[in-house]
Amino acid sequence: MSKSKHELRVQVAPQKFEIRKNPDGSRSISGYAATFNDLSQDLGGFREKLQAGAFKQSLKDQPDVLCLYAHDPSLILGRVASGTLQIAEDDKGLRFTCKLPDTSTARDLIALMERGDIASMSFGFSAVSDDWAQMPDGRVVRTLLQVVLYEISVVPQPAYLSTSVDLRSMPAEFRKQINPVAEDEDEEEDGDTDDPEDDDEDEEQRCDCDCAACRAGDCDKCSNPDCDDLDCLQGDCPQQDDIRADHLRLGLHFESRRRHLCR
Repeated sequence: MSKSKHELRVQVAPQKFEIRKNPDGSRSISGYAATFNDLSQDLGGFREKLQAGAFKQSLKDQPDVLCLYAHDPSLILGRVASGTLQIAEDDKGLRFTCKLPDTSTARDLIALMERGDIASMSFGFSAVSDDWAQMPDGRVVRTLLQVVLYEISVVPQPAYLSTSVDLRSMPAEFRKQINPVAEDEDEEEDGDTDDPEDDDEDEEQRCDCDCAACRAGDCDKCSNPDCDDLDCLQGDCPQQDDIRADHLRLGLHFESRRRHLCR
C-alpha cells in the first residue's frame, strides 16, 4: 500500500519514565514511545499492533524526529537534529532519551511525571505497509509492518483512549464486517461508474471529514472540531489551537475533548 494519512497512537500500558539529572543541571527523560507486538484496545471493531522493525527504514530515511508535549508543535521538548533527542529501535520497541529544555512546560512535566500523573507516550506516523487478519476468536487485527515516524509526544492520557485511524488499507470484507451500514452508505454516495480512473481520482480528492463544508467540497471552511487532517495536527488549524489552549489550562481534565490530543 502507499503511505497513508497522519495517524496518532498512545501506548496501551502506562509506563514509569526514567528521569535523571545531567551534569549541566538539565533533566532528561527516557522510556518507550512504542512497543512491539502489544495489542491496542478496540479501535472501532479492530485492534492493532506494531511489528518489530516497523520504524527501521523511517529512522534511516527521515531521522529528524521531534519530541513534543501533547503533539503540540509549539511545545518542543527535543529533536534528533539538535542532539537533544536520541531515538532507536531495540527488541522491545522504540526507545528514546530526551534532554529537556529549561522551560515552564518541561519543569511542570517533570513534576507531573515524578508524581505519576503523566505516564504515557504517543507517536505520530503514516503507515507505509500493513496487514489485516481475522483471529480464530473473530477479532480483526491490523499489524503495522512499516511506518513513517514524524514525532513522539508525552501525553497525559493513560491508554488508547482516543485515536485517529486511516482505514483505507482495510480489506472490504473486514470493513463491511465492522460497519456494514457505513459501508453501504459509502457505496451509495460514491455512485456507479464504469471508469476505474474516475474512481481513483475520486478517492484521491475525497475528504474524510463529514462536516457540511467538507461534503460540499470546501474543506477550507471545515467546521468539524474532531478534524484530524494533517494541517490540523501540525498546528495550522485555528480550531485545534483553541482546543490545545483549553487542554493546557485544564491539565488532566481533558476527557471531553480527548480526540484532539491523541492517544
